[in-house]
Amino acid sequence: MPPKKPPAKTPPAKKPPAPPPPKKGAAPPKAKAGGAEPKKVPSETKQPPETIPPAPSNSALALTGEGDATPADAAAAADIEKSKSDSKTKLDVDESSSAATKVAEDKCKDKTLDEATLLKGLKQLQEHILSEATVQAGPEYLEALKSKVEALTSDMDHLKRYCEDSQQQLETVMNPIKKITEKIFRTVTPAETDKESPPKKSLEELELEARQKRLHVQLVKINDELLQVSKIAVETEAAAVGASQACAEAVELAKKIQEELEEKQRQEKEAARLAELEKQKEAERLAEEERKRLEEEKKEAALIKQRMKEARQWQLITYNVTSPLEFDGGIGCVIRADPQYFKKSNAECSVINQLEAGYVFVDNEEVISNIIELTPTSPTYILKCNLCIYIPHNLSRQQTGSREPLIKMETAPGRWNEVKTKDATLDKFREAKFAQCDVKVFCRLIVVSRFKKDHMKLKQRGGRFVSKVDPRVSFTTTPETFGRKEKISVQIQPIDSLSMAELKQKVPAAKAILTTSSIFNIEWASRTFGTPIELTLPVPPNPIVVKKAAMARAAKEAKTKPAAAEQQEDEQKPAEAKEEVAPKKEVKAAPKGPRPDVKKDDKKPVDAAKKKEGKEGKEGKAGKEAKEGKGKGDEKEGGEPEESAAYTKPIKWYMGQYATNTEDERDQFFFLQLHEKKKRWVILPIDIDPIKIDMVEMKLKEPIDRFLVFRTTLSISTAEVELIANTLHAILISRTVQMVVRQKPDDSCDVMVHIAQASKLDRVLRRLQDDDYDVGPEPSGEVTLKDGDLLELAFRGNVKCIDRNPNPQIIFNTNLENKFHINIQERDIYVQKSYDVYRGFIQLRRLTKVITMPVRKVKERAKSVVKATVDEASSSHQLEEKPAEEEEPEEVPLKPIIEFKPSLITEVLITFPKNLDLLAPKPLRKAPITYISLNDPVTVQVLTKIATDLGAEWPATATSLGIKPVSLMHLQRDAALVKKTEFEQKYDMIMLWVKALEKSENKAAILASALAAHGREDLVKFLEEITRKSFRK
Repeated sequence: MPPKKPPAKTPPAKKPPAPPPPKKGAAPPKAKAGGAEPKKVPSETKQPPETIPPAPSNSALALTGEGDATPADAAAAADIEKSKSDSKTKLDVDESSSAATKVAEDKCKDKTLDEATLLKGLKQLQEHILSEATVQAGPEYLEALKSKVEALTSDMDHLKRYCEDSQQQLETVMNPIKKITEKIFRTVTPAETDKESPPKKSLEELELEARQKRLHVQLVKINDELLQVSKIAVETEAAAVGASQACAEAVELAKKIQEELEEKQRQEKEAARLAELEKQKEAERLAEEERKRLEEEKKEAALIKQRMKEARQWQLITYNVTSPLEFDGGIGCVIRADPQYFKKSNAECSVINQLEAGYVFVDNEEVISNIIELTPTSPTYILKCNLCIYIPHNLSRQQTGSREPLIKMETAPGRWNEVKTKDATLDKFREAKFAQCDVKVFCRLIVVSRFKKDHMKLKQRGGRFVSKVDPRVSFTTTPETFGRKEKISVQIQPIDSLSMAELKQKVPAAKAILTTSSIFNIEWASRTFGTPIELTLPVPPNPIVVKKAAMARAAKEAKTKPAAAEQQEDEQKPAEAKEEVAPKKEVKAAPKGPRPDVKKDDKKPVDAAKKKEGKEGKEGKAGKEAKEGKGKGDEKEGGEPEESAAYTKPIKWYMGQYATNTEDERDQFFFLQLHEKKKRWVILPIDIDPIKIDMVEMKLKEPIDRFLVFRTTLSISTAEVELIANTLHAILISRTVQMVVRQKPDDSCDVMVHIAQASKLDRVLRRLQDDDYDVGPEPSGEVTLKDGDLLELAFRGNVKCIDRNPNPQIIFNTNLENKFHINIQERDIYVQKSYDVYRGFIQLRRLTKVITMPVRKVKERAKSVVKATVDEASSSHQLEEKPAEEEEPEEVPLKPIIEFKPSLITEVLITFPKNLDLLAPKPLRKAPITYISLNDPVTVQVLTKIATDLGAEWPATATSLGIKPVSLMHLQRDAALVKKTEFEQKYDMIMLWVKALEKSENKAAILASALAAHGREDLVKFLEEITRKSFRK
């Protein structure tokens, strides 16, 4: 056989160019359905297909049994094996790429990064941005916007990372596919077939074609998946771009809003800073002013201290005046001043009458000194230093607890201002009390007393502020109550027991008033409060509660005390103490004078009635005793029995005795305010909380100037409470007085009229008696007056005042003497013939100032018109002379008319003897009195002896002997007419007394008693000796 030709070498397949990588957002190129067609391998010589068989595999070579293999065959076999291994690798890569694709899809599903979620977030952000401007200004809106922008920004960042991861995964999937495709195009080359007969395919080629088809199908699927992934990436990127734009807009808007808010906050902070700076400057200014003021006060205090130290060495200058008062000792004032600038000869001091001074009285102020006036002796003298003036006053010790002296200075006519005042004592005048002040000008000064005034400063920071006058009174404020430091002045007017007793006497319903607080008068600087003020003040406790608590305490102490100790104490008592009990009981049997009611004596009839009631077993009489006020606890303050039986409880038997209780422990409070316009007390609805048995607390929402608190029973009404308060106010500002008229015994026309307080009546009578004014009518009834009332004396009947002022006037003052010294005379000597004396009335009248405005009268001006009528025909030519124009006088402003209308207060009947010199120019001749003594030791000689020895006390002795003052006046007037000696007057007086006696009366005893009453013990012994001698005879 001829040798076979070696097959022509097949050139290696060229490597196809790698497809370009897909653009971002572009789909990869699709593979053809039949797979990639391999390019034909060019050859130098065309051989038939059978000459170039397909490269068999090892198995095929083994089946053919052909052992001799050419190198070409070996190379073909190697290529086939390599293609198999590449196909296997491709399958593995396909499986791995499909697995990576599934993992990417799972991640996409897990992250739920779809378009709807992003659009929803964008929509919420837009709605939040388009909200109202008022909402956008708030900090909550900015916080919400910030959180939404941060959430959207985080989603966008996550989306970017997801897109980057997807792109990386696509690249990792595309790279193996590219490599496999290149290998396929390089390895698999179709066999050249003839046109006449198709080439025969081996088993390996068929297997490779099948694998190639499967690879193409997988590649198509991967391409579809890549398309979907690319689509999602494109949509996601578009959504991300939109979200980025919206987020950027939102961020810009948020920045803008944030900037506006920051600008607004900056402006507010700047305004607050400026306000705080202004406030700080104002506070610094006030602090500086306060510091300067304190420094000035310190300097002034130091200067005053230095001046006082120097002033103590200055000499006291005393100005004596003629004073109608007794307590000042004739001292007008005492001045201490720098001797270089002031001497006693530079000024004069005088007392001004209150009627001329024009002093205006203020409520609750009382005058306690003279009104003095300091004037320079020379009109050219100029005062160059301060004058330290001491003015005497008569403020009593009882009043110093609630009142204080105050000096007022007249700065203008009728205008009196307060001057800083303090109490002072001078070693030179230890018994007198002085009020001290400093003045820089010559002026009029007066000392008054007022209720103590406490000047308090309520600080702005709030707190509890206690009064210095009464520590139980306190004010509690908060920092919001006042916008600045508040200055108030508090006056506390106590209500005394005498006023309450008078109130209960005038108003029966006032017995329901258990206790009452003081009257508070507060002057506020502010008229509004930011927050209410808590006011704490004392109100005396319910007397019923106090009484029962004391009884319970006493019963408890009695139970705890052992009976043995009581017996031991009784045994240890000395016998002298037991003997002293009997004389005390004997003294009660015959008292020498009026004695106060004793509780033991008052209980005796009650105990007897109770015993009788216990025996009879009846309750009627006990109930009657309870109504009459004899039961336990019936008496209220002031010792007044309770007449009303509104709270009478049934009598109960307890511990072997009857017990009655007609009082109720329950009480209530009323807050009353003085209405300034209506001048009456009204009830305000303010809640009052008792915090202690004698302390209450309330909240004031607005300033109240004058108020008080009542503690009452439950049976009283609001109308009764207001009536009681108004009556109490009238009692407190008024004084109960009586008019006292006294005459001298030797001159009945010399009269002293006193307006005395009812509580000081006895003292005034004793003082008048010491001044030899001990004759006169009884005092008038009780009337009420107020400080500052203008009083006038008037006369009715056959009496008149012969002084310069026929109707004298004074101004009533509580602490000063209110008296008139007048001389009277009869109006007509020929009237009242049926009386032995002249009779008339002295009236006390109150003058009330009434101001009226006059009414201007319209005056018609007279018009002079002259008409000349010549003829009726020439009526048209009538001549009329027009009146000359008069100038209207200027209207003078009308002055108010001031009148004083009198009103009668009270009157007193006064009598004085007739003037016998006028009625009977010649004295009447009277028959002489012949005294015949029959067996009587008092003979004519004894009476003559007594008349001779009697001195100036003989008129008083005549009064003691029973001779009427009128008879004594007649006796003295007859003696003056005939010019009798004093012995004759005394003898006539004794004979007049003897004539009025009965013969059987003991003349010696009566005469001795009268003489002993006036200190003539010598004459008494003389009468006793004569009586003894007569008895012996």
